[in-house]
Amino acid sequence: MSSAIAADDLDCQPTNCDHANVLPFPNPDYGLASAQVCADFNGGKPCSWVKGHDHLVGVAKTRGDFNVAWTVKPVIFTHQAFVDGKINERIMTLSQLMSLVTSGDAVIEPDLVTFNCTPSSARTYEIGTPTVIPFP
Repeated sequence: MSSAIAADDLDCQPTNCDHANVLPFPNPDYGLASAQVCADFNGGKPCSWVKGHDHLVGVAKTRGDFNVAWTVKPVIFTHQAFVDGKINERIMTLSQLMSLVTSGDAVIEPDLVTFNCTPSSARTYEIGTPTVIPFP
């Protein structure tokens, strides 16, 4: 929550995203979420707040490795990133991400989940119904 990046600039925020609304473990640098938030979003286990997150995806036109089965690898800022201000830099590329990992400002956690991300037509997307995500 202390990052200088505006929440509206991030792909997902707790109010518009139905996943990863809290860090799934307590981390004092991120701040500790209330018991109710954790009960709602982390199975009642201790957790920490997140302002939001971005999705970095390898797609064919960028020589990425897009396929239908997506594996999510959470990237967590370390204490060092809070101290040296790297939490205030929006990460948009794999090279930026790997630079943070190499410098000790971030760690890539084990796979979180794999899910089906079949592309759909623009028309299917347009007629979809937006979901409102309740968040305290």
